[in-house]
Amino acid sequence: MKALVKRCAAAALAGCLLLAAGCGGTGAKTVKLDKKNPVTVTVWHYYNGAQQDAFNKMVDEFNQSEGLDQGVIVTASSMGSVNDLQTSVMDAANKKVGAAEMPNIFAAYADTAYAVDQLGLVADIAPYFSQQELDAYVDGYIEEGRFSDDSSLKIFPIAKSTEIFMLNKTDWDKFAAATGADIADCATIEGVTKLAKQYYDWTDSQTPDVPGDGKAFLAVTRWRTTS
Repeated sequence: MKALVKRCAAAALAGCLLLAAGCGGTGAKTVKLDKKNPVTVTVWHYYNGAQQDAFNKMVDEFNQSEGLDQGVIVTASSMGSVNDLQTSVMDAANKKVGAAEMPNIFAAYADTAYAVDQLGLVADIAPYFSQQELDAYVDGYIEEGRFSDDSSLKIFPIAKSTEIFMLNKTDWDKFAAATGADIADCATIEGVTKLAKQYYDWTDSQTPDVPGDGKAFLAVTRWRTTS
C-alpha cells in the first residue's frame, strides 16, 4: 500500500503537468523536480476515523522519505462522506463561486470521474504504469478506468466495492431439513427468489395465529475490498 501511495502521487503529478488536471492550465509542460523547491500534490478523499489516520500516516512517511528526496509534498484532505466529496469535486471542476481549486488526485466512482473527464480535467495515467503492473489487478477494475478505446487510463483502482451474499447457515439447515430446499438454487437470482418465497412461507406457517410474519431469507451487503 505504501508503494501504491508513492506510485499514485508520482502518476498524478505527471498527469497534472501534462493535462493540468486542476492545476490552473490546459497546456502540457515539463517541470524538473527540485527538492529545494518542492511541488505540492493535493489529494481529496472521503476517509474518516481510523482510515484517515492510517492514510495520513502513509502520506507523512512519503513526504519525509521519497517525497523529500524528489521534491514532492503530498497534502491530503478528507472532504467528508463520498457524496460530500463528489459535490466538492464537481463544484471545483465547474468553477462554482466559493469552490476550492481542483485537486491533483481525488477518490471517485466512475460516473463522477467520467463527468470530470468530459470537462477535460482528468489526466491519462496509463504511461506511468507498466503492463506487468496493470496485470496484477483484476482486468475489470482496470477497464473501468478506460473511458475510450485509445488505451488511456483515467482511474486507478485503489479500492473496489462488490455485492456479497450472506446466508445464516444455522437457520438454513433447519429450513432445508423441514422443506427439502436445495442450496444449489442460490446459484441464480431466480433460485434465490424462489427460496426467499419458500422461506418466508415456511417461517410464516410456524405461527398460524399471526399471519404475515414470515422472515426474510437473506441479506445482501456491499463490501469494500482493497485492490
